[in-house]
Amino acid sequence: MVPDADAVTFRVICDWGNWIFPFDDLFDDGGLRQDKLRARKVLTWLSSSFEQPLAARLSNDEDVNQFRDTVAFHDRISAFIRSSELGGQKSAILAGLSDRHARGMHNNCCGAIDQVHRQELNKRPLVEEVLKTRRQSVCAAPLFMLMQLGQRVLIPSDIFEDPVLQRVQELAVDLILLHNDLLSYPKEEAEGVPHNMVAACRANGMTAQEAVDYITHKIDARHEKLEHTMKELSFHHRFHELSDRYACGIQSVSKANLYWSFWSERFFTKDFKSRLFDGDAIDVLLEPSYLTRQYDQRKPSS
Repeated sequence: MVPDADAVTFRVICDWGNWIFPFDDLFDDGGLRQDKLRARKVLTWLSSSFEQPLAARLSNDEDVNQFRDTVAFHDRISAFIRSSELGGQKSAILAGLSDRHARGMHNNCCGAIDQVHRQELNKRPLVEEVLKTRRQSVCAAPLFMLMQLGQRVLIPSDIFEDPVLQRVQELAVDLILLHNDLLSYPKEEAEGVPHNMVAACRANGMTAQEAVDYITHKIDARHEKLEHTMKELSFHHRFHELSDRYACGIQSVSKANLYWSFWSERFFTKDFKSRLFDGDAIDVLLEPSYLTRQYDQRKPSS
């Protein structure tokens, strides 16, 4: 974002980054992890912030009000995105960006609900199902929109919807979620989180090492596809400067997520990081809680 973003926009983007992790944790290992009804209420309330201010959405429902401060914090971010101006005038491009950010956050809410729903169903998670859900719940697309706002890479909707540019975005989303699930696995294993790609692989018969190798292969394959797609984009698009800047910005977000995952202490202690860089083996549980769980094997009734 530096040096393109102005101080206020940069602050809002940082605030969103600081907000999304504790909010996401509510559905991973927090109080809404296995409570679909309350989770849906909170996420519906959050989604409405894209259209209405908090004062218009006050509720007497205690299930919602106990999370009021968390949701209200995002209201300020949504309001800033909706009111962003370029050259003193609201543009159709910024309106489209705001709509795409809201759509991305809505998809994130759908992914979070799906994770909670799967926990309630008590069904063994299939690898492709978890991948599909994680593409939503990883919440990368809204961050791409914030990157556009910060760097003023303002792309008209017809350019944004270009299939080649969309492939760049889809590949970057996959890289972010695969990196995240690989690096966060020791933490999430200890918390019994089943909607992690490593956990999904192990729940479907792979050893821990086979699961890591499988995901590493997927990461390498997507890097190769992304490199090819970036070359295709540079030859393909008539607005190559805008599309190239956006695609490069997406790559920067993906790299930043990887660096942050290593250097923050959300996933690793300092000792754990030094072991990683020294190439030491990482200990994981032979039978984490999600592997010893008795899944419901019955087929759903028609």
